[in-house]
Parts: sequence; structure tokens; C-alpha cells
Amino acid sequence: MSADDPWRSTAVFHTASQDDSLDETNHPFATDDTKRYESRSLLAEGGMGRVHLVYDRRLRRDVALKSIRPDAGSERGRLVREAWITAHLEHPNIVPVYDAGENHSGEVYYTMRLIRGRTLEDVLNQADSLETRLRFVRHYLAACEAVAYAHKNGIVHRDLKPQNILVGEFGETQVADWGVARPLDTPEGQMWTSLVFTDDAKVTSTNRIIGTPTYMAPEQASGAPPKPTVDVFSLGAILYRLVCGQPPYSGATTADVLEKVRHEPIVPLDVRAPHAPRELCAIAMRATSRDAAKRYPSAVELVRDVANYLDGRRVDAHEYTTRELAVRLLRAWRVPLVIIAVAVAIVTVGAIFSVNRILSERARAVEAELKTRHAYEQADRSLTEAMLSKARHAVQRAQWPEAETLAAEALTLREDPVARGILMAAFGFRPRIEHQVDLPPCRTMVPDLSGQRGLCFAADTSLWQLFPTPKRLWTLPILATGGGFDSDTTFVIAGVDNWVWRRNLADGSPVGSPILAQKADRLFVGYHAAINLWGRVVHLVDYDTHAVSEFAVCAKGYNALAATSGRSRLAVVCDDGTIWIANRQGTDWRQIEGVSPRITGSVLALSPDEARLAVLQDKGNMALLSLVGGPNLNGVDTGLRGARSIGWSKDGSLLLGASTYGATRILAANDGRELLRFPAHFSGYARWTPDSSRVVTMGNKYGASWELPQTFAPQIVGEAFAPGLSGMAVNPDGTLIAAARGTGVVDVYLSSGEKTATVDLGRQTVKRVAFSRDGQRLYAVAMGQTGIQLYDTVTWQSTGRISHGLYRRIEVLPDETIVVASWVQAPEFFAPNGKEYGARLGDLEPCSDMAQDEQVAGDELAMVFLEEGTGRVALWKKIQKQESISILGQWTGATAVALSGNTAAVGMPDSVILIHLDGQTNQSETHIPVGTLRPVVLRFLPKGRLLVSGLEPELLVLDKKGQLAAKLVGHSERLGHAVLNNQTLWTAGWDGTIRRWSLGPLDQSPHQLRNQLMTIWPKGLPEALQGTW
Repeated sequence: MSADDPWRSTAVFHTASQDDSLDETNHPFATDDTKRYESRSLLAEGGMGRVHLVYDRRLRRDVALKSIRPDAGSERGRLVREAWITAHLEHPNIVPVYDAGENHSGEVYYTMRLIRGRTLEDVLNQADSLETRLRFVRHYLAACEAVAYAHKNGIVHRDLKPQNILVGEFGETQVADWGVARPLDTPEGQMWTSLVFTDDAKVTSTNRIIGTPTYMAPEQASGAPPKPTVDVFSLGAILYRLVCGQPPYSGATTADVLEKVRHEPIVPLDVRAPHAPRELCAIAMRATSRDAAKRYPSAVELVRDVANYLDGRRVDAHEYTTRELAVRLLRAWRVPLVIIAVAVAIVTVGAIFSVNRILSERARAVEAELKTRHAYEQADRSLTEAMLSKARHAVQRAQWPEAETLAAEALTLREDPVARGILMAAFGFRPRIEHQVDLPPCRTMVPDLSGQRGLCFAADTSLWQLFPTPKRLWTLPILATGGGFDSDTTFVIAGVDNWVWRRNLADGSPVGSPILAQKADRLFVGYHAAINLWGRVVHLVDYDTHAVSEFAVCAKGYNALAATSGRSRLAVVCDDGTIWIANRQGTDWRQIEGVSPRITGSVLALSPDEARLAVLQDKGNMALLSLVGGPNLNGVDTGLRGARSIGWSKDGSLLLGASTYGATRILAANDGRELLRFPAHFSGYARWTPDSSRVVTMGNKYGASWELPQTFAPQIVGEAFAPGLSGMAVNPDGTLIAAARGTGVVDVYLSSGEKTATVDLGRQTVKRVAFSRDGQRLYAVAMGQTGIQLYDTVTWQSTGRISHGLYRRIEVLPDETIVVASWVQAPEFFAPNGKEYGARLGDLEPCSDMAQDEQVAGDELAMVFLEEGTGRVALWKKIQKQESISILGQWTGATAVALSGNTAAVGMPDSVILIHLDGQTNQSETHIPVGTLRPVVLRFLPKGRLLVSGLEPELLVLDKKGQLAAKLVGHSERLGHAVLNNQTLWTAGWDGTIRRWSLGPLDQSPHQLRNQLMTIWPKGLPEALQGTW
């Protein structure tokens, strides 16, 4: 705060004994006007004015104070009028004025309610998705209601924008800054002329351009007299911004924006936001019509339409098709329609007596029918949007049963590209539920060693078998605090009295006598023995001899945390992070060396060969430790918070981890990579079946046995936060994935996601990679590297180089011809042996993109090339060794190309052009608008579909008619490359990951998808909506 701030007070706050006294000489209400307000902070500052947060000493509260400097000239009059107008507009959504005056320095001011919150501008800037922005439609409606109130009372605001709409921390919405408001030429407006406005009100005169250009109506930008339709346009522009995240107009300078406002049409909102609610788009487009006569007459009518949208009623701005009006009635009102038909028949019989009356009744019935259809249509749309919103949240939490069930159900109501995209995310690579049970209230749940049954130790001391169906077995003699199976027919329980019992599963009869243990709730059951932990002491319990051996394993002052037992070894973790192993007799204790950083384990397991130990910490970090001198792996973040169990598969290649707060996961045992995830609602405990072909999981409410997919194919390949990907390739049999990174390396992964090799090409970006058609070689081109680099796909050693050119793209044709696009000359063709040959591409210049036609067969080959700079697109063909090249056309600004059969695709900044080829001479074009997408990657998919990716992370799949079929959401940065392999689409992003998408859901009907999902996730829509999976 500046030293010359007139609102800066030198007074201090008085104590309660001073201020609270009510004598006439020291009463708070007697505070001098010049000392009434004490500045706390400066909230905002403009050219001539400021807004302070001040303390009102009379009423002892914080308020906002707006003031204008004494030398502000006509701005002083504007502030006065703003205070007068705001004070007279008494509406819940308009900031109330408390006081006004002039201070000792000559600054005029007024005080108003302090809104603790943010402006709508701030809110929208922080909203990162359509779903988030749509949550503020009700705040937008509240702002519209305030403006509608002003219009009814003869005032037009003239400067409506998100910065002038305040969203309070308690959900309130208020419209501020009425300083440039003007009265309307109406009886209501005439009242304001004498009440507020004077002849010197030049700052708000009607012949000046007043307002913010970005949200300004065309006639306002030309200085026309203000009308309610000016505010309607501004409100429509705000809604436009809310829906698509961008205002209708933008530019480098104010003059640029004004020029666009005056002369350029607005890009249709459904182009910029293709998945936004259609009615909301129609409202915004009607409100922002360039012809003021086509807009809503005032904010009153706009309020009505927005309220109708929110309430699921018919929106006047939206033109509903006959199908839209009919679908709802045909689906949900079959019986009423029959009744209507009968009624119509009866009325028809009566037509003999009154034809005119019948026609009138019929017209009213049709109107009522259309309204009914529309109401149900709106309900359908609202339900669909709600289900998809919940599905997207479920995807973020990896709750695939909920996400896929909701997406499939949403599709049965109406076609939606987001729902298709959710179902394409590795659809078919999920585990499938064989049996599912609702669990009783369990104190402890334990799968048996076979993984086929599972037991529940209930709070009422009863014992339950969980699989294949839950049933009460018998009652335990005491409340169990822990336990587990030590064989297929016996189990061990620990009671609250610290006795350990071994019992038969069949009838609960004891096997031997109970054994007294210390603190038996920390009992770890292993093979025919148990380990009980008490402080830093480890007790080994021998069931056969009843012997309890005691060993002080952990160092002084540290406790044993967890233990496990194998057939010949046991292991213990101490809370100082040390790990100890011994033989089954508890002798020959030794510490595992090389563990860094130290581990505080929660659960652990020995591998089948007892050569490795997996330690899963409570916070989800895992260590894989060698007990035979091999390498250790520390600090793997599994995401399994609140670890409950960890177990090895039969062959030792996989780990099964379960936790309280994270979904059960199958991990690769060599590096801890996640290979498969189970729904979180089934998490808690997990166990392999003996042959590791199935998994049993148990959570708080549900238990299930799962059939695993034939191969583990994670949807995401690559490490989180890895360098960006500029290209990728998949070998012909789909077993290897090569990822070209921006850091100069190529990472090679197995289809399971395991990294198998890294090839280093230097420090600059590897632009593209490609496999030979026999899969024995990998080709790569990189910036700063001359020629095509060759690598053997077994040893991953370099086998040479082809040519010495500088290349940016590479393709391998079915006949093994290698085609490369150069930075400096026309594309070149090479034989596998490196000999340049064949194709002559005329006077073609260097090309920025090229694509081959993978749909051709036999001796036919085809490629399309995009010439850099000029935008010329060339088609090269080779049929029975005869080559030809033709120029399809020139599209200045083209960014990408693709080819499939007789159709080529050209990406433009705001559209995709489909070129339909008919023979050698004739061709036609189809233009598909894509808004501001600016496609950088195009890839044809089967059945004429096209993948389109621009500078944003979202990927679009268009059908052969150019309609949006699916939206693929997952990458956090834009796409670098896409590859099609059989029915799997692979996408490589600059976020460093490769994602796998199944094309199957594109070809299946909604009901087929729903029926298929019912065999994978047995529960249905009610459970998905309630989140009770």
C-alpha cells in the first residue's frame, strides 16, 4: 500500500474495553466519517480507481471500498452513477451498496459487500475440461437473472464479461461494475434519466464504443445506441466461453478484435465443442447472432431458455428433429400411445357429429405428444451426460467395471463418442469374473492355499466359507484376531486370548493342543508353521511339537514388523528397515545386504524357488530382493496403499498385490510393472490359484474369482514421465513395440509392456522407426544423424547404415522397399540392401509427411506425399512394376496426409479434406470441419474410419461419413504417431507413453456391448451408479 493512500489509517484497533463501552463520548456509531474505514489491503487497481478491502469501524465488518482519485475528471461522475445504479438495483445477484461519500483527500467512493471468492474468469481459466466448466452453468444462469432484472427496470449493463461476474465461496453469484450502464428508451428507462443521469454523462454516452471487445456485440462495436440485445450478445459470448473454453473472438490487439467483431461470423459452437450439449450450444449461438433481431429480445427470454435446459425442458433456441421428438415416446410411452390411438379412434367415430372439434382436439393431442417426447428426450440426454460424467471419473480411478458399464448403458440411450472411446481403452484385455459373492461382515478374510474357497472370520465368532457361494460353516470357540491356512485341510487361528489353534476345515475340530503365544494378533501363517512377532522378538510356533522357539532378531529398540515362511526359509522385516532370513528352524540368521534405501515392510513373500523376496510397504512402495547375491530392485511405486498381501505366481514371473486403498494388481516380477488391475471394490486380499491361471480377491463387500486374459496386455506401455515420443512401430506379429523418443533413443518393449532393449542414436530426436516386413530389422531416422540406421532385432546391435541423407520419415512397403522423406530433397526409395532405385517423383520438393496404403494387396503399392511449404499432395502408385505419380491438388497450410484405397485425407488447420479418387483423372472432395484442432496425425482405420489428432491430447475417430464416432482420452500431451496392427490401434504421445486401443467396440451395437460386458462385470447399472462395485 502506498504511503499516500488516503485510506491508510494510522489508528490502531481499540481494545474491547474501549470500543464496547456505550457511553455517549465513545460510542462506535459516533466514529468520525473520515476515520470510519481502515484499509486492510488493496484488492484491485485500474488507471484512475482502486478497490480496497477496508474495515468498517461502525459496524465492525470487512467491506469492499471502490474509489476514484480526485484528478480523475469525468471518471468521478461515472463512479457516482455506478453507485446510484447499483444501489437502486436491489437484486440478490447484484452487489449491494452500503455507503458512499467523499474522503478528506477529495476521493469519491462507495462501499459494497465484500465477495470472498473468484471471478468467473478465474474459474474458467482453471477449468480443464468441458465437464468442469458445465458445473458453472447455474452460476451463469444467476448472472443472467440479475441482468434480466436490470432490463425489466430499464437499464442495460454494456460491459458484461466473466471478470464482472463474481462467484462467492458459498455458491453465491453476483454481477458487478455497472459504471457504464445506460437507461433504455422505455418508460422504465425514462425514470433513470431524471434519477441518475445528467447531461454531462459523456463517459457513458451512446456515441462512444463502450465495453470489452472480446464480449462485445457487433452494433456496440460500431457505437450504436444500447439496447437489451447488446447485453444478450455479451451473455451469449460468456456462455460460448463457458462451453468451449474460448471467447467467440480473440486477437493480438484490441483493434484486431474489434475488426473481427464488426465483420467476421462466429465459429459455430458445436464445431469448437463437438461434445457439448446441443441445446446449450443453440442457446449461445442464438444469443450471439450477428443480427440483433434474431437474438433473444432481452435477458428475460435468455433466462427462460437456460432454465429450461437445466430443468430438462424444451429449449426454444434448439431446432429438434422429428426423430428427436419421436424416439422418447416410442421407447418409453408405448402404452400411452396405444391409449392415444384408441382415443383417436373413438374421436374419429364421433367425427360424424363434430369434425371441427375433432381436428382441434387432434392438434392439441399432437402438441402434447411432442412435448411429452421432448421431455423424455431431455431426461434421456441428462441421464446420459450424468452417466458419462461418472464414467470419466471411474476411468481416472481405474474403476473399469463402473466406467465400461456406464459407458455401455449410456450408448443404449444415445450414440456418444466419449462412451465409445472409454470402451476402446483396452477392451477385451480385462480379467473376467467367474464367481462373485456378497461378503458378510468379516473381521478377517483369508483365501485358502488353492484360492478356490476363502474363509471369513466374522465379528460374531462364526466362520464362513466364501466360495463358490457364501455359507456359514460353524462357530469358533473364541473371537479370532488373525490366522491363515497352513495346508489344504487345516488352518490356524489366533484368538484374543493369545492362544493359537490349529483346526480342521471340515468340522472345526482341533488338531493338537492350543499354543500360548505373545500378542497373537501379529501371527503370520506359513507352511506347517507360524511366526508370531512380539516386539523385537520372533516366536516360531511348531504345530507338531507345540514348541515355541524365541529369537531376538531385530536390533535393540526396533520391532519386527512382518514375516513370511517358505518351505525351507523364513524372512522377517524390522522397523529399522533391516531384513533377516533364516532356515525353517530359525537358526542361521543373516541380514540381506545391499538394501537401499532402508525398507519398512508391511507384507512380504518368498518366491517359489526361495531365491527372491518381495516386500510391499504400507505406502505402496515395493522392493524385490535377491537372497542369492543377485541384483536388488528398490522403490517401485505400485500404488497399493495400505498393503494387505503379496504373492508370487507358480513360475515366479508375476506378483499379485492387494491393498486396502488401491486396486488389486498383477505386477511383473522382474521390474514391478503393472500388467493387470482389478476393480478396487474387490480389493483387500488376493491369492493365486495353485496353477496361477486364476485369482481370488476379497474386499469389504464383494469377493470374486477371476479368469485371467490369455496374455497380459496393459493399455499403457512405457514409464510415467518418460521423454516424449515422436514415433513408434510394431513388428508384424505384434510382439515388439519400438518407441522413438525425443531424447535420441529408441526403447523397445514386449507387448506385455516389459522393456527389452534400448538403442541410442545420439542426443537429438529420433523422428521415426519402422520394422522390416519379416521383423528381423529395425530402421530408424533421427535429427543430426545421416542415413537410415539399421539394427538387428535379436541382438539390437547396429548392422549398418543406408545412404547419407538427412531424413525425417520412413515407411517400409510390403515388398520391403524402404521409402524415406528427406529434409532437403524429394523422397527416396531404397532396396533392403541399401541400393537406391526405382521411383521417380518428378519435381516434388521435400515432404513433411507421407503415408502408405496398407489396404492394397498383391502387386499394388501406393503412397501419398505432402510437399512442405507448397501444400501439394502427390499420389505415387506401383502396379505390376509400373510406376506412376500424379498431383492430387494443392492445399496451402496442409499439415498431414493419409491414404486408404481410393481415398486420401489431407489435414488442414480447421478441417480434414477427404479426396475421393475415381480412376486416374476424376476426383471429388469432402470437407470435414474440425474447429481449431489443426491435425498433425492422420491414420486410416478399417471400414473407412479415420483417426485425427491435433495439438491437443484428445484423439478423434471419424466414420466414413466424417461424423465423430469416438473420442479417445488418455494421453496428457499431443500425439506423436499412430500405428495400426490387426484390430489394435497403438498411439505414441509426447507424454512419453504408448496406449493401446481396441477397435472392436466401434463395430458393435450398444446392446451387443452391454451384453458382452455383463459376462465380464456381472453387476449392472444400479451398482455402477451407486459406486458399489
